Amino acid sequence: MKLIFVVGTRPNLMKLAPMVKRAKKYNIDYKIIHTGQHYSENLNDVFFKVLGLPDPDYNLEIHGGFPPEVVGDIMKKIHPILTSENPDYLVVFGDVSSTVGAAMAALYLNIKIIHVESGLRSGDWTMPEEVNRIITDRISTLRFVSEPSGMKNLKKEGLSKNSYLVGNVMINNLIDMTTDIDKQSLITQGDFGIVTFHRPANVDDKENLEKIASIIEKICKNTKVVFPIHPRTVKKLEEFNLIGKMRQNKNLIITEPMDYLKFIKHVKNAKFVLTDSGGIQEETTYLGVPCITLRTTTERPITTKIGTNTLVKELDAKKITAIIKTILNNKYKTGQIPDMWDDKVADRIYETLGGKHESINDIGT
Repeated sequence: MKLIFVVGTRPNLMKLAPMVKRAKKYNIDYKIIHTGQHYSENLNDVFFKVLGLPDPDYNLEIHGGFPPEVVGDIMKKIHPILTSENPDYLVVFGDVSSTVGAAMAALYLNIKIIHVESGLRSGDWTMPEEVNRIITDRISTLRFVSEPSGMKNLKKEGLSKNSYLVGNVMINNLIDMTTDIDKQSLITQGDFGIVTFHRPANVDDKENLEKIASIIEKICKNTKVVFPIHPRTVKKLEEFNLIGKMRQNKNLIITEPMDYLKFIKHVKNAKFVLTDSGGIQEETTYLGVPCITLRTTTERPITTKIGTNTLVKELDAKKITAIIKTILNNKYKTGQIPDMWDDKVADRIYETLGGKHESINDIGT
């Protein structure tokens, strides 16, 4: 069987890695197309190296931009590659522009599509990711789902057929990389929290970013905070003249973006994580680390229902610092690891392709 994997962002690479590492076991022939959607040495090339991935067979060199334009560029550039390679399936991951752009190109060429991390829904149509998820699921041939809510969402949308609950492939990767993660060093000792922000709603709006800066300042009064700043975020902090004061805070350790291994090492050892990310909600739940997510919705509800995640819908410093106080006093909730968040997720996907895995109807979800 011949597959073409398409990746474009760092989370895509983490979902790809377990698939590549198990391809030989299942006699899978594959090629990797990298769209180039996220590009910088720290945020991209290093991730291939630390995850043990081979260099991509193709790089479309599309370095971000306005989402509809990125999707259009991907469709245009990937078309001749798909025509030439003629795979049995195109495999896309997650919910980024690369995901939907590649899937739409495959649709027009009558190439079957596999969507890994299918069915997640935030209900927030202002997020480009939500649009990308829904379109990709609608046109995919096979959908592989990370948590039960995804199965319920697909059933509501009439997509029960060929949808499979297989578990979380990002957690599969985390487990695969545990030995390498544990070898990493920490940049600070003692108790610390981690902060990450990059979503437009939080960092592009001056008032909201000022609130976040104020929240971080308040948190730093009680504990050290490690802040690996996303390029988008640092650009806005500089634009709004906020970065100078933050750099003067002795309890705030500002760093460039970390590679995957180093970042997860810090998450694993943190007292808490304050974020607006998607994947970190899952990683903290698996690792048992308290997570506070500053978003109005989450497409990963299992992390709040049984995991260690708490969704805070307003940039409310008082509420956030109160939650962190419970964490530091060891009174925060204890989470559980969801079913099938293990090191067999990629195997389940390949077994499904070979007709050896239960379908949604067999599971009865």
